[in-house]
Amino acid sequence: MNIEERKAIEYLILVFLGVKNAPVTLTHLQKEIFLLWNFDSRMKDFIRFIKHKMGPYSPELSMIVKNPKYLQNSWVYIESTNMKGGKVCLTTDGHKKAKEIIDEMTSDDKLRTFLTGIKLTRELYEKLTVQELLLLIYEAYPEFKIYSTVLEDIKNKKELYAMRILKKGIIDEKKYDEIIKCF
Repeated sequence: MNIEERKAIEYLILVFLGVKNAPVTLTHLQKEIFLLWNFDSRMKDFIRFIKHKMGPYSPELSMIVKNPKYLQNSWVYIESTNMKGGKVCLTTDGHKKAKEIIDEMTSDDKLRTFLTGIKLTRELYEKLTVQELLLLIYEAYPEFKIYSTVLEDIKNKKELYAMRILKKGIIDEKKYDEIIKCF
């Protein structure tokens, strides 16, 4: 990873944290960025995802969240041993930097669209538990469930998870039926 790629990932993390004033788990951050990564081909130039025990995983993203180099003191990572991973929280300095960058993105037509994608991704998927999020990812990107250590639990409870996603308004009844039948 070169300097520009690392900076791009650090700024992406900062914007992801800044669009919604709430901490996010590392697992959610990984999965939400993966979902956006699939819709914006520019991201594939500087970040990669591999198949991992909890679906898509970016080693670089994880490393940078824990050890930022260019945006030090913009966020803190609080380690955890549970399935959700640790939490990532903006600092006061991070809030200021994120606001500046978001304001700049808002005034640029190309970046405004990307920013809207980030906002929608955060709004939509933050409502889900890790299991619900992984159910959607595994259904849409089955190649990423190959090394999953939580796949059996998700399969066994797919109706429960899919019903909760439906009730949260993330999917409709047609998508609910597709998930139940093909997962």
